Amino acid sequence: MEPVQPRTWLTLPKIYGPKQMITSPEFINYTDYSLEMTVDRLPTGMEGANISTSMVDSTEDLFVISRSAAIDTASLSDVESEISEGWMEDVKLHFGMQFNHHKLELYLTIIEAQNINRVEGMTYSDSYVVAVLMTNLGKAKAETSIQTNTLHPIWQQTLTFPLLENHKQEGTLMLAIYCCDKFSRQDCVGEAQLKLSDVAMEERTDSWISLTAPEKVTSHGEILLSINYLPAANRLVVVIVKAQHLNTDKLKDLIDLSIKLTLMHQSLKLKRKHTRHVKHKINPVWNEMIMFEVPYEMLCKSSLELELLNQDCTGQNHLLGKCNLGMNCSDLELSHWEEMLTKPRKQIAMWHKLHA
Repeated sequence: MEPVQPRTWLTLPKIYGPKQMITSPEFINYTDYSLEMTVDRLPTGMEGANISTSMVDSTEDLFVISRSAAIDTASLSDVESEISEGWMEDVKLHFGMQFNHHKLELYLTIIEAQNINRVEGMTYSDSYVVAVLMTNLGKAKAETSIQTNTLHPIWQQTLTFPLLENHKQEGTLMLAIYCCDKFSRQDCVGEAQLKLSDVAMEERTDSWISLTAPEKVTSHGEILLSINYLPAANRLVVVIVKAQHLNTDKLKDLIDLSIKLTLMHQSLKLKRKHTRHVKHKINPVWNEMIMFEVPYEMLCKSSLELELLNQDCTGQNHLLGKCNLGMNCSDLELSHWEEMLTKPRKQIAMWHKLHA
């Protein structure tokens, strides 16, 4: 006789859950979709309950992709700027000044700062003050130490500037607060200008001043990358991590982003390599490692050029921004390369501004 198979009486329960949908704000130029903002209503009695962080990330705006809504990224940014300007307070700096007639020196004491946490887009908590004294003899610049992990920095630090008697009336003092992060990214959050003729410096002054936000410059974006050199293998290792704050005016039609890296020795192009393409994201993430074989003695006269490219539907690449690293550069690009040379085998990551 043929054995009879037992019949299954148990059935799997039907699980009810939220319908899957694309919620990333980066998919703004996907071919068949466009943006609209949504607000989900919580069930009755759940308004005060905690929502699991695994379900909703409160640090990001949630967007639902709709087929009928129109793309209007400019209006979204306008709303954000209007809200932030309405409640944002000015950054304030507490300082003191005194002129020493015997030593012909100006003493500037930086005491503290307030309202740094109210700056739009402010996510850093390390800050310092830059002071520049301008006279007919030129410029004198001084900086305070960096106060870390605080949004109410207290320095109590005195900066000294040489100043002649006949230059007190026409001298100008520039004050600015900068914030930085662990990747050496620096942003000016407020600045002010003082005429020495308007300040009584015979005795020590003690006053507060409101700093104004610097003028916004059209940004081409910034890129995070790390570099390190392996002397035993004669290899320069470059890790392209991600990019952000790109110029969205150039990304209206299509987003297909890649990085072209060119290793140069003086003015001669030695090697050229490309990263993979990242599509439909205004904040692309690569996390891609690229290696160049180059002898150590050539590094001092070599440089690395990075170009952010956007490929259109015809296959042509359009330059969105670029930056250069090497001994022939300046500022952060130079310091990044120098630190790589002095600390071999150590990965050093920094943010770099893209320029046209």
